[in-house]
Amino acid sequence: MTQGRDTIDRIDRLLGGAAILLALIFVYLPSLRGGWVWDDVSEVVGNPTLRDGSGLAKIWFAPPGPDYLPLKSTVQWLEWHLFGGQTFGYHAVSLVAHAAAALLLWRLLARLGVHLAWLGGVLFAVHPVAVQSVAWISEQKNTLSLPLFLVSALAFLNWDRGLGGRRAYALSLAAFLAAMLCKASVVMLPVVLLLHAWWVRGRLGRRDAAAVLPFFAISGVLGWVTIWFQWSRAIGAEHIEIGGPLSRLAGAGMAICFYAGKCLFPAGLMPVYPGWAKALQPAQFIPWIGLAAAFTVLWSRRTTWGRPWLFGLGFFVITLVPVLGFLTMSFMRLSPVSDHFAYIPLIGLVGLAAAGAGWVRARLSERVRPLAAAAVGALLAVLMIESRGYAGIFRDGVSLWGAAAARNPLSAPVRYNLANALVLAGRPADALREFSEAVRLKPGFSEAHSNCGDLLRRLGRTREATDHYEEALRAEPGLILTRLKLGDVLLEQGELDRAIQEYATAAESQPNFAPAQASLAYALAKAGRLEESIGRYKSALQLDPSSAESWNELGTVFALLGDLPGAIQDCERAVRLNGADPEAHNNLGLVLARAGRLPEAIEHFEAALRLRPDFPIARANLDQARQALAEGAR
Repeated sequence: MTQGRDTIDRIDRLLGGAAILLALIFVYLPSLRGGWVWDDVSEVVGNPTLRDGSGLAKIWFAPPGPDYLPLKSTVQWLEWHLFGGQTFGYHAVSLVAHAAAALLLWRLLARLGVHLAWLGGVLFAVHPVAVQSVAWISEQKNTLSLPLFLVSALAFLNWDRGLGGRRAYALSLAAFLAAMLCKASVVMLPVVLLLHAWWVRGRLGRRDAAAVLPFFAISGVLGWVTIWFQWSRAIGAEHIEIGGPLSRLAGAGMAICFYAGKCLFPAGLMPVYPGWAKALQPAQFIPWIGLAAAFTVLWSRRTTWGRPWLFGLGFFVITLVPVLGFLTMSFMRLSPVSDHFAYIPLIGLVGLAAAGAGWVRARLSERVRPLAAAAVGALLAVLMIESRGYAGIFRDGVSLWGAAAARNPLSAPVRYNLANALVLAGRPADALREFSEAVRLKPGFSEAHSNCGDLLRRLGRTREATDHYEEALRAEPGLILTRLKLGDVLLEQGELDRAIQEYATAAESQPNFAPAQASLAYALAKAGRLEESIGRYKSALQLDPSSAESWNELGTVFALLGDLPGAIQDCERAVRLNGADPEAHNNLGLVLARAGRLPEAIEHFEAALRLRPDFPIARANLDQARQALAEGAR
């Protein structure tokens, strides 16, 4: 009889797991073929560390990026070497990790005694609030960290109940360390473990405190590392306005209620939400009054029905603490809240929902239970359809930011990101409209002005591009690349003196930035100030000796001064560094021809034409060199 019951339970688990997986495929199929969106390009596609064969060492010991998440970055390094620029593999990894989290949550809820634990797992799997974390490749940090978080919690529960002994405890600690190395949002697990101990025993003892001390040590060290990277790299000198202590406290209360509302009624989800009112108002503290009242009532019933509610809601609030705005995070330049911040806290509410559904089911008659099951099925169907639609907007940048702009039209960053996506999609007119809207909503939006200038310059509208570059620099004078671009368009318009002034300002503000020195050197050469130009080129090449372009241009300046040996030497070095540059071959051919080395000059003119057949200057130079060689032979 027991064996038959075990077989039925095994079949039920297999069917339940299959149902979760099928639901996930239905929900996320629209995003599986999705492209690179948001900051996927900088984090994955444009990340040279992932391409580097020795990148793993850099990831762990000398991370160049804005975060220290070495285990997550290691997974992405492996993904790049397996999938390259094909996004399907990355999306598949995220989906598998999310599925693992849903199955582990089912197991964890069952271990906690929740009768409808499977419902908690499937609710989490298909919930719309989870979509952003799963469909957005850059948020693999979420989907990779959560299964490890749940493994750690399960192993700790086993150890706490006398199962598995030291191995279970070691597994829990190792899994937590791994989770922290994927994303520090799991930092509150030690507090959750203490909450669980209180839930089980009604008090905390010395054993409980001693057991979580190593977890707190990991949280403290890696949490501090995360904060350092955020403040020194992800944010740096940028000022993100989130107010003083009272404003942050008010914002935290509003954020808790916001996330609770989106988890319970996931309608109107969007990639970037509007922010709070900047001026502190008494009404902003109302959520704290409501929260205090709710937890006071639950605490008064902590020995009876209030206990599981305190555990579930406590989990929700505790795991939200790192993202409530008490500490500044780089994402807050866009919005104080985001769906991906609620990925782990969502567990607390779906666990309560599953436990509540189990409690209700146990009190229903056999006649009513099918109707209740149908209602739950209808709810799951609604959630799945909503999630599928939301996942679909992550298929490309225009779709994502177009939907974001439709739902949050007054966000300047949203309009800016939509404009950039439209540029990449080859829709310049639409992009210009969105850039204009972004700077209308935020007049001092330097990045929008600068990128708009880039687009206008590409379209040949250099005068308008100049205006936007100047606006960007008025708002943020330290944008050195924008200042160099301004110098470039001034040079194109023949305003040589102004161009030299802009390049000089850039070179003086950042003397160790090689492109600024090289740009100034080029403009000085154009102005006939050849000796000054040579000095600047030497400075640029001392900073970046691998710049073929600078060696080529320096050789040209030496040729103008009549120093043909120096010109040949520098032009040859440019060709060695970048043999695929037809300009370098043509310039080397010119100085060789002037030195009377016509056969070698002809070889380089021919090389230039092989690389660029429609290169009329190289063609004319080749014809002249051949004619001169023939005349010399006669």
